[in-house]
Amino acid sequence: MALIVGVNSYISVAHATTILADRFGLSDWDAADPVTKAQALVTATSAIDERRWLGSAVSASQTLGWPRTSAKFVDPKLNLIVNPANDEIPERVKLATTLQALHFIQFPAAYASEESIAESITVGPISISDSNSRTKTVKFPYKVVDLLKPLTVRGNSGYTWWMAN
Repeated sequence: MALIVGVNSYISVAHATTILADRFGLSDWDAADPVTKAQALVTATSAIDERRWLGSAVSASQTLGWPRTSAKFVDPKLNLIVNPANDEIPERVKLATTLQALHFIQFPAAYASEESIAESITVGPISISDSNSRTKTVKFPYKVVDLLKPLTVRGNSGYTWWMAN
């Protein structure tokens, strides 16, 4: 299936290219062909959409997590409450999708990497080291996580439980 904004991707290749145009270190994006860019955006959307988003989907038949209703959040950069319209995909989601797609182009193995691998571990007199010299990459870059954090439910359905003494 080809990239279809709102069905299998949050952003088009043209819009993602516009977002990335003024950023440093994009030779991998520029070198990729349009099909690879589209595949990276669809894969990034799928990976990002695994989150528990604030609010509720606008329609039970929509294929993506956004747009949503009642998804009010605090923008950490502006320190303002933002309430996206019911037909809106927040710019934070589009930017995160773009950066995640770039990450998948730069590190194709990142999509499959879920495990956390320690290079060495020592318990008492026993020590184990990883002699495998392969590069270990994270699935989600910190910038992507930071962009999406205000839009996601944390913990137990957004509630913090505590006990008074």
